[in-house]
Amino acid sequence: MQIDKQIAEQSSSYVGYLILKVLNKRRECTIYDLYDSLNKSINLSSRQLMAGMIFLFSLGLLEFSEAKLWLIK
Repeated sequence: MQIDKQIAEQSSSYVGYLILKVLNKRRECTIYDLYDSLNKSINLSSRQLMAGMIFLFSLGLLEFSEAKLWLIK
């Protein structure tokens, strides 16, 4: 069974993976910087970004306060 690439790129787990890649380079960043850097690689909506953030938050990997995000280690 194969998944369409466009559908896979919209999943919260894939967006969460991209968020982790950005946050591994920088210890913390703002939501705006994260959106700008992810929007360069794929066409990302704000809803997809929030779904990816919530996915990582529910796994206990991400913490955010106001506009700042950081990884929990």
